[in-house]
Amino acid sequence: MKMKRIIFMISVTAFLTYFCPGKALLESKKVMQESDDPSQQEFDFPLPPLEGRKSERGLSSWLIKPEIGWKTWINRGKMFFRKHEYEQSILAFRKALRMKPSSSESHFFLGTSYQARGEQGLPGDRTSWEQLAEKEFLAAIHLGDFLPARYNVALLLERQGRLPEARIHLEHIVNVSPRSDIGKKALKILNENFDADLYPKMLTKRIPGSEDAEDMLKEPDYGNNAELLGSVP
Repeated sequence: MKMKRIIFMISVTAFLTYFCPGKALLESKKVMQESDDPSQQEFDFPLPPLEGRKSERGLSSWLIKPEIGWKTWINRGKMFFRKHEYEQSILAFRKALRMKPSSSESHFFLGTSYQARGEQGLPGDRTSWEQLAEKEFLAAIHLGDFLPARYNVALLLERQGRLPEARIHLEHIVNVSPRSDIGKKALKILNENFDADLYPKMLTKRIPGSEDAEDMLKEPDYGNNAELLGSVP
C-alpha cells in the first residue's frame, strides 16, 4: 500500500511538472514570443544539455573541419610532385589556383605539373599537356613577370622548334636578372644552342666589303682586248 502511494505521488508530480507549468514559466515564454529581438525568441526545438557531451563535441569538430588554405594546397602539390604523382599535384595546384586566381606561383606550379605529366608519355594519352603548360606559364608571366615561368616556357618553345619565341624569353631573363642562377642558366642556353643555330645563317650572309675580295678572285673579263693580250691561261 505504501509503495502504491509513492508511485502515485511520483506520477502526479511528473504530470504537474510537464503539463502544468508555473506562472513564471508561462510569463517568460510570452515575453520571448512577443519580443522582436531574435536572441530572446523561443526556439521550436529543444536544446540538449551541455554536460557529458565531450565525444559529441569531438565528432562535431571532426565533421566541421576548417577550410584548407592556399599555402597548404601548394605544399601538398609540391609533395605529390616530388613523388612523381603528377595527377595528384595537378589537383592540388588547381585547388590552390581556385583560391588565388591572380597568383603567379599557382599558375607556374600547375604548368610545371602539366609539363611533367606530358613527359611521362603514358600510352593512349592524347591530352595536349604542353599546350596546357604553356597557357599556365604565360598566365604567370602576364600576372607578375615570373622569371621561372619564362625559363620553363622558353625550354618548352625550344623543344618545339619555336626558337625566336624562346630567345625572347631567355634574353629577357638575362637582361632583368643576369647574376641570378636562372639568369646564368638562360645565358648558357643562349650561348650554346642559339649561337649554334645562327652560325649557318651567318655563313650565308654577305659581309660588308666582301664584294671587292670576291671580284679579285674572279677571272678578269678583258672583252675586246683579249686578242691584244694573247691567250689567258
